[in-house]
Amino acid sequence: MRTRGVIGFCGFLLIAVLLTVSIICNSISGQLSGWELVRALLLVGYYMLASIAYIIRYPKVYQGRGFKEGVFPFIVAFALPLLIALSSDKEIAGTVVPGGPGLLTKDLTLYPLKVLGAVMGISGIVLTIWALWHLRRSFAIAVSFSKLVKSGPYRWINHPMYCGEFINLLGYWLGRTTPLGGIFLLVFGFGLISRASLENRCLSRIGFD
Repeated sequence: MRTRGVIGFCGFLLIAVLLTVSIICNSISGQLSGWELVRALLLVGYYMLASIAYIIRYPKVYQGRGFKEGVFPFIVAFALPLLIALSSDKEIAGTVVPGGPGLLTKDLTLYPLKVLGAVMGISGIVLTIWALWHLRRSFAIAVSFSKLVKSGPYRWINHPMYCGEFINLLGYWLGRTTPLGGIFLLVFGFGLISRASLENRCLSRIGFD
């Protein structure tokens, strides 16, 4: 594997390991509810599949160049998950890590929002895994293309993985409405939109229809 492939494989594998450790610790302490456990296990499955996809990738017809196409997508893909997984700050941990306390969770988060957030979070991860399954050997973080995938959710949505990731984060924030979580949500959403727009421009430039 080339450098980007090694970074992608190791990055996804590291996040999967950190999430697994978080699941074990929170389960032992009794802080993990049923739906949080389902969501966390789905996330571990997604990151494991993503790391495997990096090993079996097709040769690329187009490989992204420069900061925008080669570096920025890695920042969007890894910066927020790693920050959350490694953070010891209670407000950050409570934003999206299963079992974290959250600044406003105990007093102000309504139960209907928790239920809605749980459904959205799990649905978002399922959509992301579905999209990854259809991408498989075409999966990449940097802007690069091997062949155009039009099966599964790609029949209706141009960027179902990004859509699923945002729905997941939005759902979990609704269940733990922390101010810092709202900031993360906006920054991450902007990053995903920028990444999708960049990929669309590159697709048009190299003639993928």
